[in-house]
Amino acid sequence: RRPSHCQEPPPKRPASSQGATPLLSLPPEIVARALSLLEAPSLALCLRLSSAFLRCDEQQQPGQGPPQGLVEQALRLRAAEAGRTLPETLPADGASWVQHLLWREVCGPQQLPTVAAEHSHTLFVDAERRLLSCGSKDDDEGVCAAALGHGEGVDEVAVPTPIPALQGVRISTVAASMHISLAVSEAGRLYSWGEGSLGHGANDEEEEELFTPTP
Repeated sequence: RRPSHCQEPPPKRPASSQGATPLLSLPPEIVARALSLLEAPSLALCLRLSSAFLRCDEQQQPGQGPPQGLVEQALRLRAAEAGRTLPETLPADGASWVQHLLWREVCGPQQLPTVAAEHSHTLFVDAERRLLSCGSKDDDEGVCAAALGHGEGVDEVAVPTPIPALQGVRISTVAASMHISLAVSEAGRLYSWGEGSLGHGANDEEEEELFTPTP
């Protein structure tokens, strides 16, 4: 018999024999339930670690949409339990359902401001997610009416009025400065208008004047 310090170590047993079950070998509904307990940043990290969380092995059924991946199932499950209503179709400017659902969680309308007021104009997001504005230009302060968003030649809007250029666009949040207005849609698209550095010029320092919301 060899001395104890010369004996070979016992062979390692495979993980399966130790009772460890890989997460992705579990039924999809159980994995989705487990993923639904993670915060949105952790779900995004799962997608970066493995594409298996994004895909679904189920076959598409006739007359139905494509099968939902595990992270999408988790996000939909959490939205349903929170009583949040989801659109039936993916917004036109949404890259994917996972991106759209993560955006709604991180920057959802229930967490972001829906009113923004400045020197001479105010922005409102109503219950139907429409964007309204009111206000007027102020010649004494050098404030033009472009930040109202109702088009060139409209110098005053006496009461909150929907902005025509954003008809049909559901707005998530708004912000305003003395000369500039900003709005973000539920699909994550940023709109800017007013007078100043609006992000549409050749460089960040270029002055612009836009009378309607421009993505």
